[in-house]
Amino acid sequence: MVFWVDPSLETPMAKLLSNLAPQAQNIRLMAQAEWVLHENAIMDEHHYDDADHADHADHADHADHADHADHADHADHADHAAMNPHIWLDLDNARRLVQVIAAQLSASDPAHAEIFAVNAAELDKRLADLHAAAKQQMVAVRESKFIVQHDAFIYIERQFDLSRGLVIAVDHDTPPGTAHLQTLRNVVASGAVSCVFDEPQGNAHQIDIVAGEVAVRRAKLDAIGVNRPAGPELYFDMMRANYAAFVACLGGAS
Repeated sequence: MVFWVDPSLETPMAKLLSNLAPQAQNIRLMAQAEWVLHENAIMDEHHYDDADHADHADHADHADHADHADHADHADHADHAAMNPHIWLDLDNARRLVQVIAAQLSASDPAHAEIFAVNAAELDKRLADLHAAAKQQMVAVRESKFIVQHDAFIYIERQFDLSRGLVIAVDHDTPPGTAHLQTLRNVVASGAVSCVFDEPQGNAHQIDIVAGEVAVRRAKLDAIGVNRPAGPELYFDMMRANYAAFVACLGGAS
């Protein structure tokens, strides 16, 4: 049994599975449930013309976004090329992932279905508690503007009603153009940005270009738990560290 996200994220997976694990159950997660989904950033300098760049028109009515109740109609977009595949960074999606995985395991191993159900319920409670704690943390930094290295963290931005982060690159395999970097550098120079977020596997040179000579605050975000020890706490540790980075850097902590 192989769980994976989507070819838009893990491009070689379909071919690898057919070659290396042809008998395995192939479970592409983005095809399995109704997810909270967001579109990738549009790499267009016209989105960054002023200090209010992050407050896109479709974000203005976000007050009732917390429970994502209105996102069910996004399920039909699951295979859309513009949809951002970093679904696990939204805690509502994480809870759905737990249920999808538990259901698949129970179907394959019904003798242990009760154990899977108990474990899933315990994990769901932990994720709900993490959501509640993070929601309280994020209130103070909702209006702060920032730049992210690549467009994964929209799921955290939207879940907690943060301003939309400006994006250096849509993904790590698509380097930004010189004009785009200069546009972001100008935004930083204008004083409109509180923080520039790097990533452990990111391109530090791009961050240096964007920051320029401005003493803008910097911090790291991590979408996949780079260099964290594998184990049952990896996801929770990674997400808490991401939330702490948002709060500290956007809130002005040194």
